Amino acid sequence: MKKLLLYITIVFVSLGIYSCGDDEIKDLPTVEERVSKAKDSLITALTAPAFGWKINYQPNPNSGSFIILMKFEADGKVNIKSDVYDNDGEFLDATITYRIDNAHGLELILETYGVFHYFFEFYNGEFEFILLEYINNNPVFQSKSDFSNPTILNFEPAGENDAQLLNNEITKNFKNTMFQSEQLFGSNVYYQLYLIDKDISIFMTLDLDLRSAKVLNAGVGETIEEINNNNNRAAISHKTNYTIQGDKVVFTSPVNFNLNGQSILISEFELSNFQELTDSFCDGQTLNIGKFDGKIGNENITFTSTLYSSGTNFTPISDGSYNVSSIGIFDDQDETLQEMITAIFPDVAGIQFYFKFPLSDGDFYGVGFIVVDSNNNADFFLREFAPPTFNGNQMNMTFTGQSLITREPTAAEEQGLVDLTDFVFGSGQVYILEFAGDDDAFELYNACNNHKLFLFK
Repeated sequence: MKKLLLYITIVFVSLGIYSCGDDEIKDLPTVEERVSKAKDSLITALTAPAFGWKINYQPNPNSGSFIILMKFEADGKVNIKSDVYDNDGEFLDATITYRIDNAHGLELILETYGVFHYFFEFYNGEFEFILLEYINNNPVFQSKSDFSNPTILNFEPAGENDAQLLNNEITKNFKNTMFQSEQLFGSNVYYQLYLIDKDISIFMTLDLDLRSAKVLNAGVGETIEEINNNNNRAAISHKTNYTIQGDKVVFTSPVNFNLNGQSILISEFELSNFQELTDSFCDGQTLNIGKFDGKIGNENITFTSTLYSSGTNFTPISDGSYNVSSIGIFDDQDETLQEMITAIFPDVAGIQFYFKFPLSDGDFYGVGFIVVDSNNNADFFLREFAPPTFNGNQMNMTFTGQSLITREPTAAEEQGLVDLTDFVFGSGQVYILEFAGDDDAFELYNACNNHKLFLFK
């Protein structure tokens, strides 16, 4: 009897426990309710700061950072300010729509076209971000589709004066210094940073879109003639990303070198007083350039767009040539000469630039074309030039009147080789321009006719 009463008691207690459990389960919010609450909490967090959020956005690992200010509203709109001076200033101050989704967790989706979509199109950026966590009530997001190397966005409450970090004039004036409009590697522009008190010129190329820099070399003097005659130079080849903060260009990795008994360290420089000028890099021809005044600490500088630098990494290749496809030559209207080339050489496979063609009787300097027939047989059409001379990155070429052609040419092919190389190289003076992000790519720019040839090692 005692056993039976004990059993009945256990059953009723158990039923009571399960009954309470069912009530508690019924009281739990549904998945939909929890997701809705999480979305509302994120929107509340996003709209909380009085002056919105500041982020340092790096579209990809090879780029510098961009300061972005974002002011969210509860009605699904966000005002985004940047200093990205593209699309006629469209991204400087724009209001677009956003939404909060829940797929791989809470997601911030920037809906209508804006600066993040621009980064996505051209620089592997993102406009969809996953909420990772909150740090001190500040949301931290991760780019949604960058699986191998995701971008982390740390939202920081913006200050009342943070808009002053966005210097639209500097980015606008940088764009105005782009006198070479055909850019295969982004908006690369050469600049000369002149330390007035030290009488030292530092040459660098800036990718104005990716905000990466390559400090190439330096020389004593200000003018091309002074630097060439002095012959006191330093090879640097220092790569770094940069940001623009107010009136300053800030290097991620400072550059440090010695020249003329002086130690030079540059981590940032201040720019002001932009002027649009002209300069001549070929007799009788002028190009529009931009010049800033500025400072490094208390030292006065000038910062001027140029074609010249005090040296070049474009050197003879002992076991091959520089080359590019036939699309790699452009005229002064930035139109490729491919159609003109294929009209003469229908089977053209590419453009070749040799410092040392493999001949048994010595080195051969030549530029021209390689053609490959349907049987995969290759032939060369190269026009010889004398060993070139260099003044910094200015290369002087003189054609000898001889050619190296590995099969019997037609009269049209012989004349076409001469016409095409004359068309590009003209006076025989070209500036060899490097790129901020690539050690093996060069542009041969003819300042006399604005033609250009892109080459790769």
